[in-house]
Amino acid sequence: MKRLTLGILLVFFCVLLPVSAQKSLQKSDCYECALPKAPGQKQNFADVVLRKGTIFYNVTSVKREVNQRYSQVMQFVRIRYLRDSLCADTLLNIYDIKELRISGLGPNGGTLATPIYPAREFYYTKEPLPLPTSFFELTPVITFSGSDKSQRSIGYGVPAFGGEALLAPFGSLLGERLSLGIGGGIFFDADRHRFPVFGHLRFNFKGTTKLSQSITLLPSPCKFRLRDTNNKVFFSFEPASKVPFSGDYIEKNGFETLDSTVFIGYQSIYESSDFRPFLFIEGGPIFNGNFEGAGANPSVNSGDYSQYFIGAGAGAPLPFADFITVSIGYRYMRLHVRTPCPSCPPTQSGDPNSFFFLNTNTTHNAIFKLGWRLQW
Repeated sequence: MKRLTLGILLVFFCVLLPVSAQKSLQKSDCYECALPKAPGQKQNFADVVLRKGTIFYNVTSVKREVNQRYSQVMQFVRIRYLRDSLCADTLLNIYDIKELRISGLGPNGGTLATPIYPAREFYYTKEPLPLPTSFFELTPVITFSGSDKSQRSIGYGVPAFGGEALLAPFGSLLGERLSLGIGGGIFFDADRHRFPVFGHLRFNFKGTTKLSQSITLLPSPCKFRLRDTNNKVFFSFEPASKVPFSGDYIEKNGFETLDSTVFIGYQSIYESSDFRPFLFIEGGPIFNGNFEGAGANPSVNSGDYSQYFIGAGAGAPLPFADFITVSIGYRYMRLHVRTPCPSCPPTQSGDPNSFFFLNTNTTHNAIFKLGWRLQW
C-alpha cells in the first residue's frame, strides 16, 4: 500500500504538475494583450473577421507586430484565441482584417464592430553610426613558464603574475577585421619586476558586420484605437500620445487611414555577431625595474644584453558580456640578470667580485589574460 501511495504521488509530481504549469503558461500568453472590458466583465472576448470571410472566435489577445516579408517590412496582428479550451495563435496581415467585434463595448452594451488600422510609420534620416572599432583593454596576466634551464638558475620556474594595458585607437585604419594597438605592463618573476612595452596586431577571423533595421513600436504593441461604425472614437487600450520620435525622423506618406495613437520608428543600424574571436601577434622590448642584477652594466659581456618578447594567441570578448576579454597564447621571452663572476679576472683593486657576468634566460611561456574592455 505504501508503495502504491508513493507511486501515485510520483505520477502527480512528474506528470500532473508539469501539465498544470504548461496550462498556466498558456493562459498567461493567451491574455498578453487582453481586450478591454465593459463594467462588470471579468474577461472579454472578440471575433476577428477577415476580408475574405474567415472568422476567428473567442479571441483573447490582440497584439501588433512588425516583421520582414518579401524583402520589405510589413505590419501584422498576432491574435490568440481559445480552441477546445487550449490557447492557439496566428499571425495576420493587418490589411487582411476587416473588423474586430468586441462584446459589451458597443452602444447600450452591445457588440462593438471596429476596424483595425496600421500604425503611423517614421524613418530615421541620418546615416547609421558605425560600430566601435577602437578599444582599450586592461587585463591581469598569468604566465606559466617551463623549467629553469639557465646556467646560473636565474629563471623563476613558477607562475608569474602581472597586468597589461592595451590601446588600439586607430579604428578601422587597417580594415574592419584588423586592429593595431600599443601596450605596456608589468610582471613579477620571483622577486624581480619588469615592464614590457609592445605592439599588438589583432585579426578578427570570425563574426560578421551587417546593416539591419531597428524597429521601435510605441507606446505599446497592445495599443489600438477602436472606433464604432460611425468612425467615432469609442475606446482605446491606452490614452493617445504625441509623436515620440525626434525631428530626425520623417513620416511615411500614404493615403490609407492610420491609427494616430501608435507609432513605428525605423532606423538602420550596424550589427555584429555576439561571438567575435580573434588571433593576435605581439612583441616588444622588456625594461627592468629596480632589483639586484638589473641592467647590463657592469658586466664582462654587456654586449649580450637584449631583453624582449614575442608572442601569439587567440581570444574573444565574452558573448554574454562583451566588456570582458579572455585570451590565451604563447610567449617567448629573453631575460637577463647580472650575478657576481668570481672566475673573471680581478680589477686593479684586486677585488674579484667587482666584475659581474650577464646571465641570459630564454623562456617559453603559456599566458592567460582576462580583463576589462572599453570600446568606442
